[in-house]
Amino acid sequence: MENEWYIYKVTIRNQLTSLLPTMFFNVILLFIFIYLEFNLIAIFFTLLFFILIDTLPTILVHLNYLKHNGNLVLKINPKKKSLIYITTHDSFEYKFDDILLIEYIRSSTFHSGKFSFGQYRYCRFLFKDKKRLVITSLMIKNIDQIFEDLFGRKIECSGKKILCFIDEGD
Repeated sequence: MENEWYIYKVTIRNQLTSLLPTMFFNVILLFIFIYLEFNLIAIFFTLLFFILIDTLPTILVHLNYLKHNGNLVLKINPKKKSLIYITTHDSFEYKFDDILLIEYIRSSTFHSGKFSFGQYRYCRFLFKDKKRLVITSLMIKNIDQIFEDLFGRKIECSGKKILCFIDEGD
């Protein structure tokens, strides 16, 4: 079908699934402490420790991704080999041939299960007209696999970071 557009945007559901591991871990930890009847000081410092090493970084990365993709809509038509991205101010349309580079950046803890922020990742597009576009995992959950399927090319990991913040230049 020629008019088959795939439409992506940040949704409440995507946000909740991204934040679920950190919320789940903190609730389980709290229940364990209450069930085992730890004293309040032990509970406070243990929760504070886990909030500082997992929950806070996760929330900061999440907010960074919302800043870049919160008001963005991406439409992709694989049959027409074109994409449109719409911001609050502008709309840009590109053919797949206009894409010079797709960089896939992920956390070095991706799929390790060690940290909640490890699941956050993004792709950076560079177009022939020097414009850039960043699409995050808040917008498209399995971003690398979806882009491989839609663009018909392998998306290799081109960078790893512990905390996968998007650079301000993007």
